Amino acid sequence: MRYEKIPITDFWYPFIKSYQNNGRVLTKEWLQQAKLLDLIALCQLLNKESCGENRIKDIKRLIINMMEDWNIYDKVQREFASN
Repeated sequence: MRYEKIPITDFWYPFIKSYQNNGRVLTKEWLQQAKLLDLIALCQLLNKESCGENRIKDIKRLIINMMEDWNIYDKVQREFASN
């Protein structure tokens, strides 16, 4: 889901509904929490000695997209949150 753009693409809705239909619960800020965890993982990838130029560009783009979409995540969270 890292490469899926917000707002919800055709992939998001069935994925989330299936998750919920199988008894899983999404908390109020589930998407922002997931994105923060992803940010940590992306930063760890940047810290690797073998992080090539293309990977660095890709990671920077992902981080910028995350920052640009941050406020939109709230709308998505409200649509699917169980609490």
